[in-house]
Amino acid sequence: MKIAYRTVFSEKRKTISLIVERDKQIIVHAPLNTPDDTIEKAVNSKKFWLYKKLNYTKKDTIDTLQKEYVNGESFLYLGRNYLLEFVESKEEMKFLNRFYISKNSKLKAKKLLDQWYREKAKEKINLIMKEFALKMGVSYKSTKFTKMQYQWGSCSVDKTININYNLIKAPRFVINYVVVHELAHIIELNHSDEFWSIVKAQLSQYEQAKIWLVDNGDKLL
Repeated sequence: MKIAYRTVFSEKRKTISLIVERDKQIIVHAPLNTPDDTIEKAVNSKKFWLYKKLNYTKKDTIDTLQKEYVNGESFLYLGRNYLLEFVESKEEMKFLNRFYISKNSKLKAKKLLDQWYREKAKEKINLIMKEFALKMGVSYKSTKFTKMQYQWGSCSVDKTININYNLIKAPRFVINYVVVHELAHIIELNHSDEFWSIVKAQLSQYEQAKIWLVDNGDKLL
């Protein structure tokens, strides 16, 4: 089976790297003037890893990661796992180094957690957005937090930034990457070399965040 991929060349890049996007597209980042056979060899050397990523279906994710909302189950927040505990309380939910939910609200656990994640995303990611916008010298219209199925963020033509609120479950360096990625689109619409130069100027190791999302993104949904 021949592996289909798209190559992005860069003058500043010294090594070849492969990324499998959430839409299953394979992107090869390579130094400028890298021979085709060298790129092909690099892709083939990773073919088993690529097949695994390409065949990792949504059903596999549901079967493996389906939450049951029971005592002792763990939930992600800023890259760390915290336990869920149902307690006797008049307060429906609170977070103090673990998620506490009232026993009377047990049937609403999923809804309560989703609401909490959305609010925390607004609180935390808005601050990060303002911080990087100032550093990058860009302005945006507003930020919206929604549940996206295949994206972590997007930037519309009117400079509205959309963020998947489940991103708040990821480590800070991953959140930083998505924020910088969308702000960079205000300057450069396409994923050109110039675009990635803008991202790298803010986050020199942004590729680690891209890889983290490919490997762990399904755990956030």
